[in-house]
Amino acid sequence: MKLATQDAIERAISVIHSNIGEDLSVDDLARAALFSKFYFTRVFQRVTGISPGRFLSAVRIEEAKRLLSTTARSVADIGTSVGYNSVSTFSARFNRGVGCTPVAYRRGAPHSALPSPAPVAPGSTLSGLIRAPSTTPVFLGLFPDPIAEGLPASWTIATASGPYQLTDIGPGTWHLVAYPFGDHESHESVARTGPIVTSRTTSEIKLDVALRPLVATDPPAVLSFHRLAQPHRRSAA
Repeated sequence: MKLATQDAIERAISVIHSNIGEDLSVDDLARAALFSKFYFTRVFQRVTGISPGRFLSAVRIEEAKRLLSTTARSVADIGTSVGYNSVSTFSARFNRGVGCTPVAYRRGAPHSALPSPAPVAPGSTLSGLIRAPSTTPVFLGLFPDPIAEGLPASWTIATASGPYQLTDIGPGTWHLVAYPFGDHESHESVARTGPIVTSRTTSEIKLDVALRPLVATDPPAVLSFHRLAQPHRRSAA
């Protein structure tokens, strides 16, 4: 039953990739999985960590990033090709998830949506060891959901197969997401761990991280790690 469920979710994800520019609905994806809409939504969230709609959006932005990097097509044309009818909606969605506008991304500019960390009271510390299949440095970030999207609560770039530390983490429920930080934005491995709960009384959490090969049900990384102005850690209140 578990394999059948996995296969059903992967069928729906295949439909997303094959019809990225179409007006896909959750009903369309549920039909591809041969599930009812309610059951599909619940199972999809359990398998991937996020909702079908959010997964679709992440795939669209991932493809937009690729097109911005590899073609000279206009921002409006790219937005339309990945399913956005309005260039303003596309730009706003891209900026919110990736951390910069499509134009800035194409130019290789640093993030416009990741401000320098404001002074905060000391918070929790998360640390441990990284196990990675290569010697490439590793990006580690804390996010509200198990997808690298938007502003991380705290982040760092650490040496592969070595120690890492995230500090001044505010109270909340977080997911640790890690990707190799190489010379490109395509990834072959990932680590997603959570939920991690911190409070004002939490001082230090120990957690080792092991990167594994990407699978079809892993959401794409929306945040552009390579547009970070400089390695720093930001805490969320």
